[in-house]
Amino acid sequence: MRQTWTACILLLTALGSSAATLGRHSGAAVIGQPLDVRVQVLLAPGEDLTNQCINADVFYGDAQLSPGLVRITPQKTAPDAEAAVRIQASSPSNEPTVRLFVGAGCDTAFPRRFVLLAD
Repeated sequence: MRQTWTACILLLTALGSSAATLGRHSGAAVIGQPLDVRVQVLLAPGEDLTNQCINADVFYGDAQLSPGLVRITPQKTAPDAEAAVRIQASSPSNEPTVRLFVGAGCDTAFPRRFVLLAD
């Protein structure tokens, strides 16, 4: 009986979970310029990019930018098109390394870390 309940709970959790994962990034970090990159979002059929609770933390060197300085914009041009999020910082980069931590998912986030070497 206990195994049946455990199986039911796991099945319901799996059916209600988000299937978004994060792929490659495009864009570069340039010293003296604000960060502007895109991160690929892989969605399951029928998933909507706007419901994925995408979040991002941006670090210039060891200093984290204030969340108010970081803008995240979902981008999807057509239902079958590849989805992406555009991550922009309003503050210029002043360090040779930029770290970007991106999460997708509301209940259980799928995290991805990117380290960019600034030109």
